[in-house]
Amino acid sequence: MKRRRSSMSMSDSVSGKSTPPGGRTSPSSSLDTRFVVSNETVAKRGKRPRCLLKNLEDTKVVDKKDNLLQERFKKHYRLEKKLVGDNAVSNPFQVQVRLATHLKSGDRRVVKVLNKETVDMPKIRREIATMKGLAHENVVQFYEAFEDDRHVYVCMEYVKGGELFDQLIKQGRYSERKAAHIIRGIIKGLQHIHDAGIAHCDIKPENIMFASEDVDSPVKIIDFGMAQRVTRGKIGWLTDQCGTYAYRSPEQLDQKYTRACDMWAVGVTTFMLLTGFGPFHTNSPRKTIKRIREGFHAEIREGYGNWFPASLRISRGAMSLITQLLDREDFRRLNPAEALNHPWLQQADVPREKLLAERVVEHLQSAAAMTKFNLAICTALSQWIPKGEVYLLEKAFQESDSNGDGLISIDEFRDVVQRFNQPMSEEQLIRVFNDADVNGDHFIDYKELIMACVHHRLLSSEERLWRVFSELDANNDNYITTEELARVLGKRSSEAEELLKEVDTNHDGKISYSEFLDVWKPYC
Repeated sequence: MKRRRSSMSMSDSVSGKSTPPGGRTSPSSSLDTRFVVSNETVAKRGKRPRCLLKNLEDTKVVDKKDNLLQERFKKHYRLEKKLVGDNAVSNPFQVQVRLATHLKSGDRRVVKVLNKETVDMPKIRREIATMKGLAHENVVQFYEAFEDDRHVYVCMEYVKGGELFDQLIKQGRYSERKAAHIIRGIIKGLQHIHDAGIAHCDIKPENIMFASEDVDSPVKIIDFGMAQRVTRGKIGWLTDQCGTYAYRSPEQLDQKYTRACDMWAVGVTTFMLLTGFGPFHTNSPRKTIKRIREGFHAEIREGYGNWFPASLRISRGAMSLITQLLDREDFRRLNPAEALNHPWLQQADVPREKLLAERVVEHLQSAAAMTKFNLAICTALSQWIPKGEVYLLEKAFQESDSNGDGLISIDEFRDVVQRFNQPMSEEQLIRVFNDADVNGDHFIDYKELIMACVHHRLLSSEERLWRVFSELDANNDNYITTEELARVLGKRSSEAEELLKEVDTNHDGKISYSEFLDVWKPYC
C-alpha cells in the first residue's frame, strides 16, 4: 500500500510526524508535513505550486484584516519544541512547525510558521478562509492566524494520535466494529464540511488523524488544500483536477464532479480498513485508473480487484455500505446523512426493526403534498435507488405490512409509528398517510413507497437535483422545454406542457434552474 501525497497544505502539520520526500513515514520523525517536496521537484516546476482552488473567488478571501490578524504573534503564544525545521532539501518552502502554548488558555497548539517569500500566499489565504468556518469534533480545529512582514503564523489544534494510514500499515486490517466507529466519525465530519458548502476533494487515510492515542479516540479530518466551495442554488460541476488518484471517483477522473466524490473516497477507505488493501489497487497508476473507470462490482471472487475478496470475511452489512458508496453513478451514491443511517453504521446502537420502521416513516413524511411535477420526476427515477436500498425498502415494507396483503393500511402505519415511538401526532399521521397515498385508494402500496424514497433522496442532496435538471436539459442550454420534458419523461406533449406550466413561474415557456429548484424548496 503506497502513500500518495497531495500538494502543499496547511492542516497537515497537526499530528506530529515528518515524512521523507515521496516516501513512507519515518518512525524516528515527529511530525508529518504532507507538503514536503524535493529541490529537484521544485527545479522541474520552475515556480511555486499552482493554486488548485480555482473555484474559490479570490476577492472574497484575500482581505488580510478578515483572515490574518495583523498583531504580534508573541503577545498570544509562547513557542516551544520545533517539530519540523527548515532543512533546505526536505523543506524547500522553509516551513517550521512548532508546539506552542496559548498564553490566555494555557492550551498546547501547533503553530505553522510560513515564510511569505517561499509559499503561495493566495493559496494559503484561501485555505485559511475554508477552515475558518468549520467547527466540529471530527474536523481539525483552526484557531487563528497572524502575519508580520516576513511570516504567517497559523495556529491549529494539536492532534497527537497519529494517522489512520500508519495505524492501518501497523495492524493490516480493522475489526468491523472498530472500522464502523472510524467511518462513522469520518462521515460525521464530512457532513459538517458539506453542510458548510465545501467539497474536501482529498479524503484518504493519510488525511484522517486520531485525536489521541486512546483506543476509542475520535478521528479528525485534516488537509483542506484541495477543498472547493459549493454555493447553494448555484451548483454546477466542479472541474479542477484534484485528489489522490487511488481515491478519485470516476467522475473526478473526468473532471466533472460534485461533493459526492468525497463519499466515494469514504467507500475506498472503508474497504481498506476491512481488507488491508485498496479496492482498485494495482502496481501502476494507469492500471488503477482503468479499474476505477470500470467501477466496483458487488460480488465475491477469488483474489482481489474491483470486487470483494473471497479469502476475507466481510459481513453483508459492510458489503452493502461499501457497494452503495462505490456506486459508479454519483446520484445513486449515499450522501453523509444517508450513510449515517445505514444499518451497518448503526447496528451497535439501534435494533434492526426500529431502523426499518424509521425508514418507512421518514420516506413517507418527505413525500407530503408532492406536486404533479414532483410525482412525474420521482416516478421516472425509480432506477436511481441503489440495490442495497431497494432490499432494505422491501424488508421495511414487509415489516410494516402486518397482514401480508401487499398494502399498508392507515392502521398498520399507525401501529409502526406507535410501536417505535416516532414523534408524530394523530393529525400529522393522517396527513402524511394521505399525502403518500398518491392514487387515493386509502392504502400505500410498494410503488408509492418507492416514489417517496426517490423524493426523499432528491431532497437530501442539491447535487442530485442539479443532476436531474441536467438530464432533463438535453441540449445543455440551462433551460428545460416542453419537448425535453416529453422526451425524457415519456409524456405526451399536452401532459408535458401542463407539467411545465406548474413550474414556469415567469411564463417564458421554459424552466430555469432556479424555477426548478423552487418547486422542491418547500420540502428542503
